[in-house]
Amino acid sequence: MLSAITKSGVSHVLAKYTREEIHELRRQPFYCPACSEEVILKAGSKMIPHYAHKPRSECNVHDIGEGAYHEAGKWQLYEWLRLQGYHVELESYLPSIQQRPDLLLTIGKKRVAIEYQCCRISPEMIKFRTEGYKSEGIIPLWILGGNRLKRIHTNMLSLTSFEKIFFQQFKTSPHPMLLFYCSTTKQFARFSHPTLLTNRKTIGKLSFFTNTTCTLASILSSPKSVSPSYVYQSWLKEKKKLRKQVPGKMKSSTDFPWRQWLYLRRLHPSTLPSLIHLPVPFAFLYDLPPYQWQAKVIIDEIEPQAIGEPFSLPVYPFNQPPDLKAPLLRNEPNPIQHYLDVLCEIGYVKKLKTGQYVKLMNLPIPKNAHEAMEQDEWVLKELLNRSLL
Repeated sequence: MLSAITKSGVSHVLAKYTREEIHELRRQPFYCPACSEEVILKAGSKMIPHYAHKPRSECNVHDIGEGAYHEAGKWQLYEWLRLQGYHVELESYLPSIQQRPDLLLTIGKKRVAIEYQCCRISPEMIKFRTEGYKSEGIIPLWILGGNRLKRIHTNMLSLTSFEKIFFQQFKTSPHPMLLFYCSTTKQFARFSHPTLLTNRKTIGKLSFFTNTTCTLASILSSPKSVSPSYVYQSWLKEKKKLRKQVPGKMKSSTDFPWRQWLYLRRLHPSTLPSLIHLPVPFAFLYDLPPYQWQAKVIIDEIEPQAIGEPFSLPVYPFNQPPDLKAPLLRNEPNPIQHYLDVLCEIGYVKKLKTGQYVKLMNLPIPKNAHEAMEQDEWVLKELLNRSLL
């Protein structure tokens, strides 16, 4: 941690002092503001000067796993906000919820808790911290370390289930976004308008900003979406890849249930209906790839319905309900609802005034892979022409 207090309660941030001044500070003990345990002053040549709890500390807000990268980034973010004229506190302890955000920002009557997260922590901890801040009327803002950004293409990232948890929305921008900061390059990255292609591969608008040319307001402003033609080409390429893929070694825990599901229904990925595996908002909330849950929605839930017979919105079609890991989103989006909206645009189903749906036609089943890819292209062009990409 970067700040600690003396016996009299005076806070000291070591990064503000010279080496000589730090040497003088060593003459007195320093304590953690959260647990009151005495801490160790560290000021070597590799890391930014900081404090550390002693071994076997019982502090309940003890930061485990913080390293040089995290400490440097936390200090840089503090200076970045301070130079913009904001009132910002470093590691301010909040006794009412027993939490200590990396940065606590005050803007008028609003308070913002900024968490700079570089290492992996449990989803439960993320939710706990987020709800703690909200209970105090504090707006949580999570910024991932740039070390967690895995870029595949111009506007495409590989996201694990951990990174997906940090998609957040703001009043200034209703579209989900991820924020990254790299303390090595001193750059921000913003990834917005996400569209999940596979379980990890995600399309979105990726922008970079240096900390000397951007402000807090600018990185939180509503960004432009990625080019629809880029989404079209990327999605078409991925659908072709899925159809041509030769089943090999099972790489994930979902592979066997998926192949078994296909086998029992006498289906094959090369000839799956083209209305399966379509770009849908908030698909990152599900742990499964879009083609798997969409196949179960359309084959098991919608296709058995008689044409013209009303039916309700399908629920998550698996043995267990989905784990919607979205503590930072402003509402509770339903990817299946968005999927049916797309199917309405294509003309496969229609939504009634009652909120129910009716099937308008039977599902077109391709006879072979070539026909399937032709239908893929037609469906995606329809979505492109209707501004749904």
